Amino acid sequence: MTEIDPFFSNLEDSEWYACIGRQGDELNYIDGYIEAAIELLRVVIDGKQYGKRDTLVLPILYTTRHGVELSLKYIIDILHKNSLIKESIQKNHDIKYTFTIIENKNIGDEKIRHILNELRPYIMSLHKIDDDGQQFRYANTREGELSLASKENCNLELVRKSVLNIHELLNSLRNRISDYTDECHTQTFTKKCSRLDIKHIALMLPYEKTWSQSTQFIESKEKIMERFDLSRRNFSEIINLIKKNREFAGYIGIEWDFLYISENDLIISFNKWYDAHNRSYVPTTICFSDKKSISDAVNAYSIADKNYEELASKLTHEQCCDMESLYYIGRENVFCEQYEDEVKKVLKHRISSSKIEIVRSVVGKLNFIESIINALKIIGKTKFSDELHHLSNEKKLS
Repeated sequence: MTEIDPFFSNLEDSEWYACIGRQGDELNYIDGYIEAAIELLRVVIDGKQYGKRDTLVLPILYTTRHGVELSLKYIIDILHKNSLIKESIQKNHDIKYTFTIIENKNIGDEKIRHILNELRPYIMSLHKIDDDGQQFRYANTREGELSLASKENCNLELVRKSVLNIHELLNSLRNRISDYTDECHTQTFTKKCSRLDIKHIALMLPYEKTWSQSTQFIESKEKIMERFDLSRRNFSEIINLIKKNREFAGYIGIEWDFLYISENDLIISFNKWYDAHNRSYVPTTICFSDKKSISDAVNAYSIADKNYEELASKLTHEQCCDMESLYYIGRENVFCEQYEDEVKKVLKHRISSSKIEIVRSVVGKLNFIESIINALKIIGKTKFSDELHHLSNEKKLS
């Protein structure tokens, strides 16, 4: 007779199967512990389970602290793997030490610094009462002393408010660290400011052509230097990065040219897209037993393909590849620093493709318009992006 595992046997009813191990994820540990604390607090407080206050407070505090510890170690691991800090994860339960590793890095990012400042009081409070992750778990310490001996009670309403704040702050920190590490690969950052900071700085500046003619630039410069704690040299370094960056240069009125395609080519492409996708002759459904339905579908395809062929005849192979690159940059929100490499990649990939194949593949997409408009913003063609957005609103599909 086969022995049944009381916890991990496979049952026919799979409704409550949970993914662990090979099908699990590291983030499930991180989110799970803090979410467990939130759920326990909901059960006790909202359910008015007064008799469970003294027993459930301990797993609530423990799972909160453990979730914090796992979150901080996860962030250190991301920074270490991206060569942004030398320290790797320490095999201890000292959350103050772990937090200090991140804090002492003094990461050049305004949002990260702000989140860390907000998070610090919670970390120090949990560390002060339990510096090694044992006092919320056991009634006595390793030394045989009473755990939590300096405290007599805690208010679960206050605990819930703090746990919810911690959860939000840690999620924000984790997401921002992830974005920050991606941004660092663009090399658009300084010791003081991240790529996101530099974007905000560019948006705070007036158009470059007015810098020598008005006081607005001086006023903006002073505000930027104060807000980001910059020296004049730091500020000059950031200005140079802004001017070299397609997206950020666009914010101060400096626009770069496309590699191959032109604005007029994209306007023609837009018009061809609208003609190809006009709903007045594109059937919403096709019934294969209805000859008229099939005929309408064939006719719609012929009209669309005629537009694609006409567009392909007006573009060079390089321009088709440029347009395809812009489409994917806009769809995937690719950094503008990758524009040139993306075009090279598409040119290599499409070396044996005909122009009509590329046009069908790109202009045939339903999200072609919105992707191109977004791409134009990304590569600094802000004014033209706004013009096409206005055109798309005027020329809605009938």
